[in-house]
Amino acid sequence: MNNILDRHIALIGLPSSGKSTLGKCLAEALNRPWLDSDHCFEAESGEKISDLFACGKEPRFRQWEQQWLAGLADLPPSVISTGGGLPCQPGALDQLKKFAYTIYLEVDLKLIKSRLRASQHPLLLSRSPAEFEALVQMRLPIYAQADYTLKAQGTPEELLKTLLGVRPLGH
Repeated sequence: MNNILDRHIALIGLPSSGKSTLGKCLAEALNRPWLDSDHCFEAESGEKISDLFACGKEPRFRQWEQQWLAGLADLPPSVISTGGGLPCQPGALDQLKKFAYTIYLEVDLKLIKSRLRASQHPLLLSRSPAEFEALVQMRLPIYAQADYTLKAQGTPEELLKTLLGVRPLGH
């Protein structure tokens, strides 16, 4: 599983950093399946993640994420858009890196906050500003352990072009 063509490609980063948008584009460009953990959860459970967070059931969602992550190793190489918290669960990033090339989408925090506000995202709505800031500061060093960091500034098309120029991906 050392060859990038034999591995998954996993996009990680804060919510609203563009993981789903770019993941879908990258999967299409590489002719691979695209998996989005948040979409998979909602399709499987019939529940909205925002509803779980609103009624204090985030731990149930995190447990599902861990089970979903464990099942990825057996799937054909895909592009994976993770939920923002998935790689931050104990041992999850190490597990992900065993079978995936990880890419951190680094986006300006002001832009992230603006996008989260506009989408009414539970990560922002269910926390005070201080709690949100503490969560971000806890997550950033974890994301920084990715195999590659993409400063995600520009259109999805521009970012895709940059990613396809990354040596391991641009076979």
